[in-house]
Amino acid sequence: YEIRNCDWSSDVCSSDLGETWHHEQTLGPTAGAFVDAFGASVDIRGGLIAVGARTDSSMASFAGAVYFFRFNQQSFDWDLEDKIFASDASEQAQFGWSVALADQAAIIGAHDNVNTSQGAAYVFRPEMGAWTEETKLTHPPGGPANDGFGVSVAIDRKSTRLNSSHSSV
Repeated sequence: YEIRNCDWSSDVCSSDLGETWHHEQTLGPTAGAFVDAFGASVDIRGGLIAVGARTDSSMASFAGAVYFFRFNQQSFDWDLEDKIFASDASEQAQFGWSVALADQAAIIGAHDNVNTSQGAAYVFRPEMGAWTEETKLTHPPGGPANDGFGVSVAIDRKSTRLNSSHSSV
C-alpha cells in the first residue's frame, strides 16, 4: 500500500506489483476542519494505518490527535479504529507531528510539549480495540527548550529512535 496526502485527507492506494497504482479509499478526519493538518504524518504497517492530525483542537487549541484505521477483510475498507490524544493534551502541543508503528505499539511525537517547544513522544499499545497510552518520553529535567524532541520518531521490535531539532536519542 501507499499513502498519498492531498487536501488534508489521505488516499490509500495499492499496486498490482507493476507500475500501476489503484485508488482504494480516501481517509479523512471524523469531523475535522482543514486546519487539523490530517495526514501531515502517516505510517502504515500491514493492515493498520496511523494518521497524525497535529493541529486538531478537540482537546485544546492545536493540541493534536492521531487516527488509527484498520483494514476490514470483509468489506475491503479501511475502518476507523480509534482517535487518540495525549493524556496531558495542551495548547499548541501538536501531538501527531510524527507517527510510527511497530507490531503492537505506536509512538507519537508532539513538537511543543507544555508550551516549551521541548517536545515529547508517547508510546501507545492496542488494548481490546482501543489504543492506550503506555508512557511518555521526554528529555531529562532541565533539557533544552525549543529542541522539538519527538519531531521525528521510529520504532521496531527492539528499539525506538527519537530525533529533535538539535539532538537524537
